[in-house]
Amino acid sequence: MDTTLGKACILKSGKFVSANSIQEQFSEGLYPCYGGNGIRGYVADYSHEGTFPIIGRQGALCGNINYAIGKFRATEHAVVVQPKEEIDTRWLYYKLISMDLGQYATGAAQPGLAVSKIEQLPFSIPELSVQQQTARIFDLLEKLISVIRQIKVLIHGIISLES
Repeated sequence: MDTTLGKACILKSGKFVSANSIQEQFSEGLYPCYGGNGIRGYVADYSHEGTFPIIGRQGALCGNINYAIGKFRATEHAVVVQPKEEIDTRWLYYKLISMDLGQYATGAAQPGLAVSKIEQLPFSIPELSVQQQTARIFDLLEKLISVIRQIKVLIHGIISLES
């Protein structure tokens, strides 16, 4: 089905979170706090619960995509993406990455994305079974890449010991 991102999903920025209320380290009773560049730290309350892709709306890495699972808070610099219809959120995460949203940023000193602009982007949705299969493949590829990175670190360590 061909549509737009805004017709397929609700895109909503989070709310302001003061820097004083954000803890650097996780401890019991705290929740991840997502800003424009990913997790900023941990806070005492949450705004969302579930699985959601999050678009960084403001900052050096605007357009980056994160994936939140469970309870979390989103700041005004993060856009939580919630499907309006049956869409696999893991597939949606990879689809958003493939859209290279950073290219739509404006501003030089502090780049930012306008939600109204990215809502208008063309968006094609395959059948749910295709979404799920695609997400599984990309999840496996991510795991493989992680293992390869770990092997590279081990090899580098062994080479360093031999020197």
